[in-house]
Formats: sequence, C-alpha cells, structure tokens
Amino acid sequence: MGIRGLQLYFTAGGRIYALDAQTGQQKWYQPLLNLVSAPVVDGRRNRI
Repeated sequence: MGIRGLQLYFTAGGRIYALDAQTGQQKWYQPLLNLVSAPVVDGRRNRI
C-alpha cells in the first residue's frame, strides 16, 4: 500500500494539523481549545 491519499496529523502551538503524506502540503488545521488530553486519530472510523 502506498501513501497516496493518506494524511499525517500532528499538534503544535495549540492547533491540530493535517498534511498530505505524499506532498507534505498542509490540508487543514483546527485550533485546539481547553484540551485535557492529546487528540487521537481513529483510522477505522476516519475521526479524530
């Protein structure tokens, strides 16, 4: 399986970012407010 269509997620500076795994281009970001714990990606349900 290649990396085409896959995204890489990471947090920094109070935001969560999604990058295109093939190109490294930022797809989107979202601010994270008042987090108690770090976000987790559920690949089976395509949710964060």
